[in-house]
Amino acid sequence: KEINCCEINCPDQLMYNCPEQYNPVDVQAISEAMKMIKSEKDKRLHKIFTFRYLEGKGNNLMPWKDVCCQEGINLSVQGCINVHNEYIKKIRKEKK
Repeated sequence: KEINCCEINCPDQLMYNCPEQYNPVDVQAISEAMKMIKSEKDKRLHKIFTFRYLEGKGNNLMPWKDVCCQEGINLSVQGCINVHNEYIKKIRKEKK
């Protein structure tokens, strides 16, 4: 079932782009990525990715300044960006 991103804003559901820009996201890829993130030792990763990509208002990314002050993250803006980018690098390296 296709989900309209304008109807959801929950980390348990996966996003599609809005109908006016119909370009569905690969739900399976997002699901696999979130499973990988959940399995990491650093539990802040899941929170960072969830807030940044799934909790933003109106299908927008949540700003880093809002992500870093969420409960359980407790990092500076740059700290959040560094944790995020290091994980992205790790995934890219594993995929090669």
